Amino acid sequence: MSVLNLTQEDLEKVADIYDVIRVLYKDKDPSLDKLLSDDLENHLRNSMTDLTNQLSVDAPDELLEINVLQAKFSLFEFCIDKIASYMNFSKPASGKILKQAVEELKCLFETIAQKLSKTMNEKLKLELSLKTQAKEIEDVLVAAEALENAVKTLTFERDELKIEVDRARNENQETIAQLETENKKFLEKIIKLSKQSAESSIQISNIAKKEAARELKPFSPLKPFAKVLMTSQIRDLTLKQTKDLIEELYDNKLKYDLKCIENRQPRETLEQFMHSYLYKKYGLKSITTEMESAMNKAIIKYNNDTEVSLFGKILKNEIDEEFQIVLKQVKDKALDILKQHLKAKFPYMQEKAVKELVIEKSNGELEEDEWATIVSGLYSRSDAEYLQDLLSQNSPVVSSPTNKQKKPKVSFIKLMQVVQEFQIAGYESYLKPIVGYFNEFDEDHNGILNISQFQGLLSRLNIEENIEKYNSIVDPFRAGVVTFTDFVTLLNTEQAEKNGETLSLLQKVYTDIKDKSP
Repeated sequence: MSVLNLTQEDLEKVADIYDVIRVLYKDKDPSLDKLLSDDLENHLRNSMTDLTNQLSVDAPDELLEINVLQAKFSLFEFCIDKIASYMNFSKPASGKILKQAVEELKCLFETIAQKLSKTMNEKLKLELSLKTQAKEIEDVLVAAEALENAVKTLTFERDELKIEVDRARNENQETIAQLETENKKFLEKIIKLSKQSAESSIQISNIAKKEAARELKPFSPLKPFAKVLMTSQIRDLTLKQTKDLIEELYDNKLKYDLKCIENRQPRETLEQFMHSYLYKKYGLKSITTEMESAMNKAIIKYNNDTEVSLFGKILKNEIDEEFQIVLKQVKDKALDILKQHLKAKFPYMQEKAVKELVIEKSNGELEEDEWATIVSGLYSRSDAEYLQDLLSQNSPVVSSPTNKQKKPKVSFIKLMQVVQEFQIAGYESYLKPIVGYFNEFDEDHNGILNISQFQGLLSRLNIEENIEKYNSIVDPFRAGVVTFTDFVTLLNTEQAEKNGETLSLLQKVYTDIKDKSP
């Protein structure tokens, strides 16, 4: 990616020329040196501001380069203007000639720039027109190819149908011929029988009855097949398939929870929802059971992946469902911190280029200053220092081109893995003692309490003073059902006083349990 801007070399050239001008002025009047310095600083600042605004516009690089050239011309024109003023100062009216020459040169430059800009715009319009025409031609060719394929398919199907019709016709003709032969034989037999005597007729009649009875004799019932239970091997899901299904379950669970609220119904646990969702998706109990087994197998297989591990913990009611949203927010915040850092690191880079660089970094490696800034922006100083040390010790190092010091690089994926593991471990340790108390009252071990069990749990944790309020929060529709996620969400959102300090219920319960521990 080329950087469209004034280079350090350009600025140094202007500075060198201007230093010579300042020396000339200083020989005449030393008091003018400060004024000259301020003039250059103001002009340079205004030029850079104007150029930055021009470069922020989404335009082709060629047009942006014209803006850069105009900015360069403005700086050198400023120097020439100061030289003209010095000449007037030394010899009146001599600088006027130089200014006139510069004005003519400026007019020529601006004329060239305008013509070049016009040419570029016409070129861009032509390229856009050609691209549009090419796209239209491509669409026509694609449509023609699709039509040709459709014709081939229809022709093939027509030929196949003709073959099938001919085959059916031949089979029907053979059947008709066979029936005609049998009918002819049967008719001959009837004529022959009609010529027999009455006795013979009676005998034939009896025989016919026997034959008819034999023909009409019902088939003996089929013996039932023995049912054999086939134990199919549990399928293996790839990591991507597992994570895609997890994301699908999260998204649809959220929609289902909102629907439950609209219908004034209690929400399900993730385990309940997964079963009902898979059954609704596949329609067969056997496939549903197979997919549940495959997911359980994948959770064990890919337990090192934080997203899969967290899903397993939510299924087992060790962490509440809302925490997966927290991890997504952490990732979003990390990307936002990276974006702000890159904008500060490259102040003249266009917004579009910054966004592209963020995408590139999120799929690749981060420099030390980048991942360290993300960690510092996410955590307190002590936690940030711990994570930075951990990442530095387990990351490859590269030599800086300006010095021999080695700087560790970290991929964004590795950074998020470490951050999420740290986040999960901390939260899980916070919930662990509370999970133990919840399980004591969860008699069915399904992550669901009835109201009586819920009230008993509140009493056990010594937070029953607002029991009616808490009942209405976790069970607003009086269904008598409280899930593990409902309970933890209550602890995270409600507050309580402890030693004159306002804490979340979760913090209060956790510290109370720790205070009681030996």
